[in-house]
Amino acid sequence: MLNKILINPIFKDRSTLLNDREVVLSQLKDIISFSNQCGFDWYFTRIPDLRCGIRALDAQRAELALFRIWFRSKGFLRIDLSNKYFYLPMSDKDLSFLKNYIKKSQKEYNIPEKKSGHFPIDYDDREVENYSFDRAVAEAAKMTSEERLQKLSIQSKIPEKVTREVKVYLRNPNVVAESLHQANGSCQSCGKKAPFIRRFNKQPYLEVHHIKPLSQGGNDSLDNVKALCPNCHRKIHYG
Repeated sequence: MLNKILINPIFKDRSTLLNDREVVLSQLKDIISFSNQCGFDWYFTRIPDLRCGIRALDAQRAELALFRIWFRSKGFLRIDLSNKYFYLPMSDKDLSFLKNYIKKSQKEYNIPEKKSGHFPIDYDDREVENYSFDRAVAEAAKMTSEERLQKLSIQSKIPEKVTREVKVYLRNPNVVAESLHQANGSCQSCGKKAPFIRRFNKQPYLEVHHIKPLSQGGNDSLDNVKALCPNCHRKIHYG
């Protein structure tokens, strides 16, 4: 279960910065296992805000958030109850208190028979997907244009597909990075400069648009994309 949680790219990245990481993850595994034995689910809400609670199968919202685990700062994980909180790693006394809290909650709540189980990688908001892809684009942007074009020459133009709650297309970060490079900071529709600079990589902010959507059979390739300012991009979709 803990390994499934660590698949989440934001949680994985930040967990590498934890103080006493091995001890913390060992306690987290114990807490997850114990609460699951008591019938509670695990799911992400605002990433990487990990919740313990109840979420019935196919439910849009959780029926109960018993407590949450989140990164209070880059080196610490904190468990927040309704009126009490603990930092991981916890003392034996605090760990015992938490387990008693979970057991007490088990008696108070009517847990549905039909549950979807664990939710550490079941999220339908695009935050994690976009985070992961932005990281990949940033790595692709570190290469030279020649290196990216070489990769593109041998990579498939057909996007890989994965199925979650809905089908999504995994875009090629080299296509995005090279498209932005060739646009050179200017919208390829209106010709205006990018409206601002991205905070995380200091590059001009343009959005790469697929001329023929991937969902309609469009290729994930340079000849099927344009780098657009946000206004032009929205105009194409909604104008």
